[in-house]
Amino acid sequence: MTFAGPGSARAAGVAIIYQEPTLFPDLSVAENIFMGRQPVRAARRIDRGAMNREAVAIFAQLGVALDPGRPARGLSVADQQIVEIAKALSLEARVLVMDEPTAALTNVEVDRLFNVMAALRRRGTAVLFISHRLDEVFASCQRVTIMRDGRFVLTAPADELDVDTMIRAMIGRELGAMFHKTEVTPGEVVLNVEHLERENVFYDINFAVRRGEIVALAGLVGAGARRVARAVFGIDRRTAGSVHLLGKPLPNGQPSAAMTAGCRLRSRRPQAAGPGHGHGDR
Repeated sequence: MTFAGPGSARAAGVAIIYQEPTLFPDLSVAENIFMGRQPVRAARRIDRGAMNREAVAIFAQLGVALDPGRPARGLSVADQQIVEIAKALSLEARVLVMDEPTAALTNVEVDRLFNVMAALRRRGTAVLFISHRLDEVFASCQRVTIMRDGRFVLTAPADELDVDTMIRAMIGRELGAMFHKTEVTPGEVVLNVEHLERENVFYDINFAVRRGEIVALAGLVGAGARRVARAVFGIDRRTAGSVHLLGKPLPNGQPSAAMTAGCRLRSRRPQAAGPGHGHGDR
């Protein structure tokens, strides 16, 4: 079967849950589920009672408890994904594609999502689970397909594979041969960040990066790691602190000056400048 577009795929029973849900924040959970398909009463008035009851029934099938009347604004990423799954089930989706759904979840939320996936499986829904986390693949999947450089490599039952076999299939060689660590003695400080702050986002951040050194900024989603990088580069203005590149100060809020000085920002996705844009901190 060849689909002419997303609409024909939906009509055939295929739905996709994106890594970052796209709900209408000022509408209720039930309104998001039945957007454009709300049950109506006489005079074409929306039957909110019926809509809420149907939403509760779907959540019961999934084994979760969400208030269908609450606004979508303020829902956790995990709950937003549950709403997206409920929307797909309300459309009677037979195939559900989940694009890295655990990337922004805590361990507890991942466990709940796996319980929901098990409930979907029991009701006969086929789930295509896209992930880079091999432990999650073994925990939740029955069959594994591996791709490399846009090409099919193999498909096999999960219980016939192990981690080493999957890694070899994904990278085309032994892991050690792919990432040989070279010992390097770090040189002079290239980037120096002192007491960096952005009000209500992060406080008193201090670190230095030396020649020949890779420094990682890590944290949970929302912890501010991406915002720190944006402030260092100048996309977001800092409210305190200093950034020096090769001993020279970088002006606050001037990405062009950072680029002229030899600094680059490589984002996982294109980002809009300024606060309130983008896809969350990573």
